[in-house]
Amino acid sequence: MEYVPQELVDKFIDELKDDDQSLHACTLVSRCWVSRSRRHLFQRIVFPAADRLARYCDLFPTNHIVHSYVRGLAIIQWNRDPWVSKRALHCGLDHLGIFRALKSLILAGITNGTARGFDAIEALADGFRVAAPSIKTIKLVHWKVSPTALIEFICRFPSLDTLVVEDMDYLVGLPDWKRPSKFPRFTGRLEFSDSNGHGSAEKFLRHLSRLPLGFREISIDAGFSGAPDPIITILEKCSPVLARASLYYACPPGIIPVPVFQAVDQMFDH
Repeated sequence: MEYVPQELVDKFIDELKDDDQSLHACTLVSRCWVSRSRRHLFQRIVFPAADRLARYCDLFPTNHIVHSYVRGLAIIQWNRDPWVSKRALHCGLDHLGIFRALKSLILAGITNGTARGFDAIEALADGFRVAAPSIKTIKLVHWKVSPTALIEFICRFPSLDTLVVEDMDYLVGLPDWKRPSKFPRFTGRLEFSDSNGHGSAEKFLRHLSRLPLGFREISIDAGFSGAPDPIITILEKCSPVLARASLYYACPPGIIPVPVFQAVDQMFDH
C-alpha cells in the first residue's frame, strides 16, 4: 500500500468532522487515523443527567486519552425531582476532574440548595476545579439558584470571557453578595435573558455590574420591571471596547426606560 502523508489524512478526517458514522469508520482504517478521528468524535459530550458521568467513566478509565479530546461538556438535568437531581449530580461530580482541557460548558436544570447536606452549586464548582482555568465560555440555563450563588459560581472560572445566562428561577431571601477576591476577565460576549420576570434578575445584574467588565458584545433581554441602573452600569463599563449591543427591556405600562437609551446614545456618539 502506498504511503499517504499524515497531513493529508488529517485534512481528510477534518472534512468529516460533522459525520459521526464516517468518523467511527475512520477509527477502524488504521492506528494512524484513530487520534484525529477521536478528536472530532469526543470534542463535545452531552450528558442527559449528571449520573451518566459515572457510566461514561466505566467505559473509559480515568487516565484514558479520550478525555483529553473533550473541549465542550454539557450536563442537562431537565424535569427531574430536585432531590433526585442533587443525588444524580453528586454521583457524577467525582468524575469531572478527568476533563482537563475544557473550553466551553453548558449546565441546564441545576437546582441549588443544601438539603441533606449537599450544596449543588458548590459541589459543581469544586468538581470543575481542575478544568476551571481553561474554560472560556459558560452557558447556564434554567437554574434554580440565588443571584448570590450564581455570581459566586461564575467567579470560580478565572479565564471566563463569554457568559450566557437564560431563564433562571432565582431564589430570594439568601445572604447578600460579597465582592470576590478573584473574578474572570469578561472580554467576550454577554447574553442575558429573563422571560420569567423575576425581580431578583435585577439583583443578579446589579452584582455583575460591580465586577470589572469588558464585554465586546452584549445582548440583554430583561423581562423584569426593575430599575435600569445595573444595565446602564454594565454598558458604561464595557463602552471602551463594546462593538455590538442588543437590548430589550420590559417596563411597567406607560414607563419608557429613557436612561438606558440615553446611555446607549452617549456611548455610540463617542
